[in-house]
Amino acid sequence: MEHQDFIGKYEESLEEIELSINTYSLPLRIEDLVGIYEPRFSPEHKGEFAPAIDFAVADPRVRETEVLAPCDGVVFAGRLANTRWGEGREFVKFLNWINIRTDNNEFFELAHIAPISRRILRVGDRVKRGEVIAVAGLNGRMTVTDGKVDSHIHMLVGREKPNGFTGLRVRWADL
Repeated sequence: MEHQDFIGKYEESLEEIELSINTYSLPLRIEDLVGIYEPRFSPEHKGEFAPAIDFAVADPRVRETEVLAPCDGVVFAGRLANTRWGEGREFVKFLNWINIRTDNNEFFELAHIAPISRRILRVGDRVKRGEVIAVAGLNGRMTVTDGKVDSHIHMLVGREKPNGFTGLRVRWADL
């Protein structure tokens, strides 16, 4: 499926979810995009995580995929030390992720990042849209199809609120 076709389906399937104020770019180069998994088929994309998107990439053990900042922001949370992965729910706790606060009380989360990435991000670091901030990795819950791991970069956009967050539909900058 072409990424433009996917974006149309994404918009239709989530039209009842509030749209982000900020615009966001893809978290990887278009030539590194293997495919896009439809959000409603992921076992983890429920509730506030429903608008999250999984961008399929090459198996990180075979080919490195750089992860790009989809928007300017400041790192405010993350976990980047895990190397364990598998299909069961017990692997959710081994997910590597980074949360970056943007304008308008929004944030984006990128997950399945390699523990040893080119740039070691710390709380308070500033990132710019399009900047390489990590590389894809295998960690957390990952499905396997026909004996091959479904490698992907998970992206979520949300708005902070007092007791959590609200997942937002992405307003794309360049699609």
